[in-house]
Amino acid sequence: MKIIYRILLSITALALITLTSCLDDSVMDTEVTRFDEVPYVVDFNEIPNTSGYIIRSFKGTTDPDFAQAASFRVNLSSPYQLNYDLNVTVEYDQDAADAYAADNAGWVSLSPAKQDFTSATVTIPAGEREAEFTVNFYTEGLSADDKIVAAYSITDVDDPNVIISGNFGTQYVKVGVANIFEGSYTADVDWFYGGGPNYGGYYEDWQLIT
Repeated sequence: MKIIYRILLSITALALITLTSCLDDSVMDTEVTRFDEVPYVVDFNEIPNTSGYIIRSFKGTTDPDFAQAASFRVNLSSPYQLNYDLNVTVEYDQDAADAYAADNAGWVSLSPAKQDFTSATVTIPAGEREAEFTVNFYTEGLSADDKIVAAYSITDVDDPNVIISGNFGTQYVKVGVANIFEGSYTADVDWFYGGGPNYGGYYEDWQLIT
């Protein structure tokens, strides 16, 4: 029975290594034969699309002081949770946003003045895997046609045995803005039907809702 268990465990570990072989985390190059030796890794919770970003969409506004909040989560990736609190530092990464915009034609990086986040330390509680932080965005002056990217990076953890992911340690965010005129409208339309020289006309009142 012990031999069968070891064989199954080795096969599972080999599968994990194979599936993650395309990642650039240095720990992924290390053969893992026991789950209790798998390293703890912190990353962002949301997996980006094939272009490398997630999306946060907001209402269009002409008010420069109107803030719209969006939440993001950091994640502890491992077979087990920790039995103590883990503090994770996250920073707004202007360099990463600028680099993304430079590498992708038509994109621009979000100005730091358009959001209120600089850095924060969030805590993943003992026995849990996630912690959340919130950013307020000021989208006045941004167009629905713009391709705007912001970036947030995990820069530190208070446990040296926990590794920051080399693949998902930075979250790229497309800041989407709806057309300021988007919405529901009600229109009243009056129609006049005229008669001949011996006939009077009449009105019809229609209401158009879009």
